[in-house]
Amino acid sequence: MTNATSPIVTVLMPVYNGEHYLSDAIESILNQTFTEFEFLIIDDGSSDKSLEIIKSYSDPRIRIVQHTENSGLISTLNEGIELASGKYIARMDCDDVSMPERLQKQYDFIELNTDVSVVGSWAWAIDAMGNITGEIKTLSRVSTAAAELFFTNPMIHSSTFFNRQFVLSIGGYNINFERAEDYYLWINVVKNKGKILNLPIFLLKYRDHTSNVSNTFSDRQEAVARKAIQYAYSSLINYALSIKRIALLRDFCLHPNIPHERLDKLKAILLLRQLRKIFMSQFKANQEAMEYLQSRISSIALCCVSSKINKILINIIL
Repeated sequence: MTNATSPIVTVLMPVYNGEHYLSDAIESILNQTFTEFEFLIIDDGSSDKSLEIIKSYSDPRIRIVQHTENSGLISTLNEGIELASGKYIARMDCDDVSMPERLQKQYDFIELNTDVSVVGSWAWAIDAMGNITGEIKTLSRVSTAAAELFFTNPMIHSSTFFNRQFVLSIGGYNINFERAEDYYLWINVVKNKGKILNLPIFLLKYRDHTSNVSNTFSDRQEAVARKAIQYAYSSLINYALSIKRIALLRDFCLHPNIPHERLDKLKAILLLRQLRKIFMSQFKANQEAMEYLQSRISSIALCCVSSKINKILINIIL
């Protein structure tokens, strides 16, 4: 790629004190089979050796922006979207690893499916040493990925590849949703008639360790996730759901196997019954979404009961 040629894709990677895994992340992008990209790395005031590591690479596709002070992830992401030269943006985290064919697969898909605004992928979970510890299989159909927004975040942020201009047009990341900024963005994409989905292939190695955002700020992230879900209900189906009721719903979604109080189980079943009626009304024209939501509600409801007889009753009630 020459200076006279605009890149098709901007890989956007904010970095803040990421020295431990930074080289793996950078090299996984530089070794992509798709080559028409710029690699926009924004060092957000790191105090470790991150900047030194970034500058050790001489690849002309790398474009470095340096902050003298820490601005925070959301401000840095929005800055990166503004500065990007590419038609598309591929998000990357400085502790993850992209598979060599990631950019090519996502670029080919989104060019052929121009109605899709954001495409993610499945991921391998890896530990601090890079060992694969599990699989993260996200929803791969437009209707089911959008429907999952009512329960949890259906996308792995660092696997996403999106239309830059569309995301700019809807305001980018919202500073009021720190720790769940991506969740808010996907809701806003769908609200504005965009489509989201995940390719059912493993294009990322997602680092699951004690120092990443999802673990370090888990309580804060959960609180903001509930706020995002509340936004999903209000903005997508014009339904007001209280944070208290969202917390109850999330408790059974995230912790289905831990003991729950009988009263909480009853409250959850009644809430699910109410949500089912709302979903049936709102999604009657979208059979695939309705079937998914029905299945999702039933699976959560079954966590509220234990005996086989009660499970039969749940199916009758719902």
